[in-house]
Amino acid sequence: MKILYVTHQFLPDYVAGTEILVYRTAKEFAGRGYGATVFAGFPTADSAESHGRFDSYVYDGIPVYRCHYHRRFDIGHGNQMLEEYDNALVLKNFRRTLAKIEPDIVHIYHLHRLSARIVEVCKDAGVPAVFTITDYWGVCPTCQLLASDGTICPGPGRHMANCFRHMAEYAGKARLFDAVPDAVLVFFIRMGASRIFPKKSLREILRALLDRPGLIRSMMGMVDEIQVPTQFMKELLVRFGLEEERIRLLPFGVEYPEVEIRRNGSGEGRLRVGFIGSLLFHKGAHVLCEAVRLLPRETPVRFDIYGSPEHGPDYARRLQSIVGQDSRVFFRGEFAPEQLFSILARMDVLAVPSLWHENTPLVIHSAQAAGLPVVAANVGGISEIVTNEENGLLFEKGNAKQLASILERLCRKPAILERLSKKARRPLSMQVYADEVGKTYRELTES
Repeated sequence: MKILYVTHQFLPDYVAGTEILVYRTAKEFAGRGYGATVFAGFPTADSAESHGRFDSYVYDGIPVYRCHYHRRFDIGHGNQMLEEYDNALVLKNFRRTLAKIEPDIVHIYHLHRLSARIVEVCKDAGVPAVFTITDYWGVCPTCQLLASDGTICPGPGRHMANCFRHMAEYAGKARLFDAVPDAVLVFFIRMGASRIFPKKSLREILRALLDRPGLIRSMMGMVDEIQVPTQFMKELLVRFGLEEERIRLLPFGVEYPEVEIRRNGSGEGRLRVGFIGSLLFHKGAHVLCEAVRLLPRETPVRFDIYGSPEHGPDYARRLQSIVGQDSRVFFRGEFAPEQLFSILARMDVLAVPSLWHENTPLVIHSAQAAGLPVVAANVGGISEIVTNEENGLLFEKGNAKQLASILERLCRKPAILERLSKKARRPLSMQVYADEVGKTYRELTES
């Protein structure tokens, strides 16, 4: 059986949860004798020369076909609102790749900046399609249901006024609309998207914004099976208009050692707190850094922050500015995926201060596999796998003071860590996850 995996970006240039999940899944099935290939996007600089360029390479034995797209939304460059969910150049290259690979099944993990019509292409070719949801792209153009001020967004509102504000934020033009009431903005969007509006470029962008939910809902309705890791995500998609019977609850798999994992003792009398994730606003590393500032200097604690500063340099500089010269904080950069458990072994607790409704971060699953307690924001996607005072500790989203209080408590009463560690929930192994996914592959290809 030949499987074509589809994702918005891939290793080695991008190393986040979705990319690692796709890699581990493809690698597992390749090891079982399946033909595993990846079709991916690649965020480039905002230059017309790079847009749509197609190349290929092999990563750890897995063939990867890659189409370049613009990194950021820019209302001054073409209709990037449309390209965010229906990129014609990417779709053209996907058709070519599908014809070349001739897969038996296509497994989609992310379509941001690619094209929702990839599902339609599969349908026309008679190839079954599975879609594993790893964030909120299907509902939200920013993928996070999160405004730039850190407030949770309920999803597309009437006439997409909230989505328009979010995209203006991404384009760096939020101030133009800050003082505009929603009613006025709705009128502007409706008029701007109509044929009577004189400026064609803006008219097409607004039309693309209004058309987004309907097209994605239509394409998702063609998917043979949608897989989600949490009940929270399933309920959200049903509210969005997808059929509940088409959605399967399947937690993500994690590749971890099959032997008991032992963490190294600190040997230094300090609580070792770790953060692993993208250094981007929605992951909330700044909340952790603000908590550091609130802890007295004599507090016996050390912070190791892992993540690349390259994908959000302005944000990374903000983190450095918050902690200043605090000698308790270390910015460690990125690491290779195979180093994860050796790094977790050097922590006493993992901090996950996310500001958005997460979709069960793989790093939490990995920490739990290592018996590592988690201190995390009490948001959807996390609260389903971390129970307060059982296998971790939860705090109010964005509340640095509450997080600092929890860390002080752990410093005073380290026995709490041992209690939480004993209740750690072992996640699905990658082998068991692949077994379940493989059942879907066989059912769809045989039918």
